[in-house]
Amino acid sequence: DAFFYSLVYDPQQKTLLADKGEIRVGNKYQADITDLMKEGEEDGRELSKMEERIWLPSSNLTEKQIDQFLVVA
Repeated sequence: DAFFYSLVYDPQQKTLLADKGEIRVGNKYQADITDLMKEGEEDGRELSKMEERIWLPSSNLTEKQIDQFLVVA
């Protein structure tokens, strides 16, 4: 078994919370890889429905705001 612990400090309650997560290893957790497409070949997917940009490296977020997000996430 493979697992990890994530420790989060709650400054309001002055407590340290531990969350155990599992790393899923093995054949049943692997992605199915499709064959490589030839150059210029279309696969029929509409990319605008598949992707949404959620991060810009040039955003106006401060380091503190990023750290706060990572703690909550």
